Amino acid sequence: DIVQRVQAGTVLEFMGIQGRTYTVKGSPDLKAWSDLAFQVDGEDGEFENVRADKVRKFRVTVPSEEDGAPVKFFKLMVQ
Repeated sequence: DIVQRVQAGTVLEFMGIQGRTYTVKGSPDLKAWSDLAFQVDGEDGEFENVRADKVRKFRVTVPSEEDGAPVKFFKLMVQ
């Protein structure tokens, strides 16, 4: 879910399932998609993906721009 827009970008929330790895992709136009580095609430640093060690809710902040283009659309990839 898109929770809010903040100065640092867009805040997303999703439920993580134990053992699954999650990657956030962004697009300015629904045609070209790229992996987004993101910040996880409560953890230091930026991540390109996150693996759930238990069932839990993730709250992440993704940038509002990627390579100078505004990111308007998001999708969550699960592996």
